[in-house]
Amino acid sequence: FYLMEITISMKQYHKRKKWLIVLVILISILVIARIILPYFVLKYVNKTLGEMKEYTGHVEDIDIALIRGAYQIIDIRLDKIDSVSNKVDTIPFFKSPHIDLSVQWSAIFKGAVVGEIYVTDPVLNFVKGKHKNEDVKADTADFRTTIDKLMPLTINHFEIENGQIHCIDKYSNPHVDIAMTHIKVKADNLSNVNDSAKLLPAKLIAGGDVYNGRFDLNVDFNAFEKQPTFDLN
Repeated sequence: FYLMEITISMKQYHKRKKWLIVLVILISILVIARIILPYFVLKYVNKTLGEMKEYTGHVEDIDIALIRGAYQIIDIRLDKIDSVSNKVDTIPFFKSPHIDLSVQWSAIFKGAVVGEIYVTDPVLNFVKGKHKNEDVKADTADFRTTIDKLMPLTINHFEIENGQIHCIDKYSNPHVDIAMTHIKVKADNLSNVNDSAKLLPAKLIAGGDVYNGRFDLNVDFNAFEKQPTFDLN
């Protein structure tokens, strides 16, 4: 009996040792991935932004959150390329210090693997060109393609915190800068995870300041329709 107890104890020891080795290997893989992944993701993101038509973009840094299934884009800037001079505009078309892209865990319990995006302090600038009499050319850039490359999951939730939109004419006298500030946007069910039988299953709520006024936006819509299908207040 004594020998049997020793044999059983040795088997348990080896089994525990094997699991400990597996655990150490997994932790090591996660640590290594956490160290090297940001470099490769940053390189991929900047390559994707550099391939856009009529625009160019750059990201300063990438932060990875493996456990949460997320990554953060730090200090992104998109610039429009002038259609006449082919030069990059000095005023950024879009910039944000922080964008978080992650898996939406609440949707997984409903059988859907979808993503969510949170954008902090974004600024969007629409700048009038210098050549006032030139024919206006259509902007053929499709940002949906770029977003799909940066976020491989279907987006189901989207939020903007403290955004700004500016319409700028720096060649007028005086200069014009019409601004909409303190913008908040929250969009839910973009991939029809909930209430998929409804005609307008997605919802967007937004608000912001315009000079001394206030605007509030409430939209029910279907994100999958090719033609805009919505009810807006």
